[in-house]
Amino acid sequence: MTSFSAKSPFACGAAAALALLAIFLQPTSARAEGEPPKASPAANPADPPPLAANPTDPPPLAANPAFAPASTPPPTPELAPAATPTPPEPPTARLEIDGSFAGSGYAVTREGANKADATGTTYLGTLGARLFLSPVKDDDAPRTQLPYLQRTSSIGAYVSVGSGQARVRDDSSSVYVGADAEVYALPALVLTGRVSYSQTTLSELVVPRRFGSLGVGVGYRAGENLLSVSYDQELQVLGGNAQTLRLGTLTLSDFVVIDRAVALRVYGSVVDGGAVGGASITYYPTNELGISIRGYGGSIGAGVGTIKNTFTVAGAGGGLSYWVARVLQVGAWYRLSASVGPNGPGLVASTGTEHGVEFGVTVRIP
Repeated sequence: MTSFSAKSPFACGAAAALALLAIFLQPTSARAEGEPPKASPAANPADPPPLAANPTDPPPLAANPAFAPASTPPPTPELAPAATPTPPEPPTARLEIDGSFAGSGYAVTREGANKADATGTTYLGTLGARLFLSPVKDDDAPRTQLPYLQRTSSIGAYVSVGSGQARVRDDSSSVYVGADAEVYALPALVLTGRVSYSQTTLSELVVPRRFGSLGVGVGYRAGENLLSVSYDQELQVLGGNAQTLRLGTLTLSDFVVIDRAVALRVYGSVVDGGAVGGASITYYPTNELGISIRGYGGSIGAGVGTIKNTFTVAGAGGGLSYWVARVLQVGAWYRLSASVGPNGPGLVASTGTEHGVEFGVTVRIP
């Protein structure tokens, strides 16, 4: 049997190997106690180098923009709302100029006569102006009624000059001047006033006839309806003596615009020696065109001074007016009137008829 002694080289080598193995098998904590950390073994030159990154490999997710976390966009600044364009102001008018020319022919036939014993013609030209105290604005309404629909206060003045043959072999001339005002003291309260003067010269009279008149009125406006009452007092001057009529003219009237398409006026007047009533209606198929008809009837007292004779009167007429431009209106009217009188015992009645035409122009100025 072979035996191994302590001095044998094989025994010494085995013992050293076992001691080294025991050291490496100790726990890390045991090795670390009181021992410096072991240095990493040096790279073996025989080992292959580490592999380089493959250019064909996909980039990491964080490097790919498609997989990058979405960033919060910056807040969009609030824009101010666009300013609404202001519509242009509608055209306005502050002044209205009126001009007209009227002509008529008449005939008077005494009761029992076979033909007219008096004929004649008369002519009258008128020029007037009206100032609106507030601008009249263009609107979707009949142009003629714009001042009324907009409750526009105004003042006006006119002058008329006429001539003609008042009787057989008797020439006449006349002059009329006047002024008036219509003021909306409140939206529902209308105040009116007027003053006029006229003079008529007849070839058979040495002294011309002169007349003066003063009138006032008040009206109540509800919507497009105006109910008004007025009183006019006339003063006659003949031969240098002024004489007041026993009774002036008291008038009650109602005016209304219906659906901005129809203007209707009815009135009744108590006059010296009688009463008269009438009505007029104007239809506006467009804002520019007006078609009107009117009529009246009653009895009036006519004469000079305190001498009054009563006559029965009636009349009718109609016409057209058209605004050919925003500021220009033209019109034409026809009228027929008749009178019978004087009425009373012992008086020889006569019948008079008159046909008249009138042409007018209106201009509105801004």
